[in-house]
Amino acid sequence: MKDPAHLKRGEMIYTGTCGGYCHNRSSGVADAPNLFDCTWLHGGSDEEIFHTITTGVPGTRMIGFGGKLPKGDEDIWSVIAYLKSKRHC
Repeated sequence: MKDPAHLKRGEMIYTGTCGGYCHNRSSGVADAPNLFDCTWLHGGSDEEIFHTITTGVPGTRMIGFGGKLPKGDEDIWSVIAYLKSKRHC
């Protein structure tokens, strides 16, 4: 989804929920990698990223966000669209 409002919402959620805490562009933390490069530890397809965000990653600080965001799955898809729009491959 390339809708500007959708991408803006994804950026807002990422910044307030992910980027300001664990993930950021310069993260060197093993269990909170940089999400703007092209190395995805748990799969890089939209569906694999959705699964990781929804269920989390056992043994890491990555909690599952399924059912925890205001617009549910729609917000997760917004975050995925934002991340993919800003990747540096």
